[in-house]
Amino acid sequence: MSVQVQNGKAFERALAKALSVQLDIPIRGDSSVRDEPVSSGVSTSSTRFERAAALSVNHICNRERHNLQRIEAEYIKFSSDAAGQKGDVRDVIVVGKHGELGFSCKSNHADYKHPRLSGRINFIKKWGIDPEGCSEEYWSKVRPLFQELADIRRESDGLATWESLTDKPQRFYWPVLEAFAKELERVMTSSNPSSTIACAQLVRYIIGVQDFYKVICRPDQVELLAFNHGGSLEGKQTKYPDHLYKIDTKNGGQYSKTVVLNHGYSFNFRIHNKSKRVEPSLAFAVGAIGLPPEIYTHTISF
Repeated sequence: MSVQVQNGKAFERALAKALSVQLDIPIRGDSSVRDEPVSSGVSTSSTRFERAAALSVNHICNRERHNLQRIEAEYIKFSSDAAGQKGDVRDVIVVGKHGELGFSCKSNHADYKHPRLSGRINFIKKWGIDPEGCSEEYWSKVRPLFQELADIRRESDGLATWESLTDKPQRFYWPVLEAFAKELERVMTSSNPSSTIACAQLVRYIIGVQDFYKVICRPDQVELLAFNHGGSLEGKQTKYPDHLYKIDTKNGGQYSKTVVLNHGYSFNFRIHNKSKRVEPSLAFAVGAIGLPPEIYTHTISF
């Protein structure tokens, strides 16, 4: 397990413990993944995680005091990987008799998703954007590229590295990125009858299907964001987009595309290879450049 992943789990554990103390309720369920031994680099951050967790929990519980009373909080649980695969991005959940309050925990990064593209991954269908899935035009563009990568890996017995490849951007990154952008435009432009649903579904995929607080622990501060699409949190309900404005490279440069939607949503999709060795897939790091003004945000320094 990488240090980054260990940091994330350690912060989840710190937040759960802070909630347990604040609400005087137990932590239940299998927390073994969160309790694995950590490296020295992670353990030195534990004090920072505990401070960030305590400050965030105090602020959020005060803001959500009426909801916490309404749901009659009973215990805290850690979410499962299976839930994440179904679009529930919450890591720590306060479970009550009449509802839940969820938290997504991040340690020093604010990425929302890290999905892959390949010659087999039907991202339009898998991300829930359109049940019809990707078009034949998209497959005709990307399958030969991913097949070439598969051939390179096979012919090198899996030893070829991305660094050893010449003209990587022109041969792989840029063509896949362009095909991805055109496919999104196909299903999300107003000429498509399902475009309004597709725009909302993309945001549901990126942000998550449940209401929750995103808590980001930085070196000297903690950032809070409240995603309230379902209206179960305090404050204004977050609107979904229903219109795609454009997809361009303005905010991300030559290795990414920025998807700009109405109601203030703007996401950057940065393409990269996940492994040092060549494999027949590429990945995105998805970040938010712009979010709706009604989303509650708060920063606490420590």
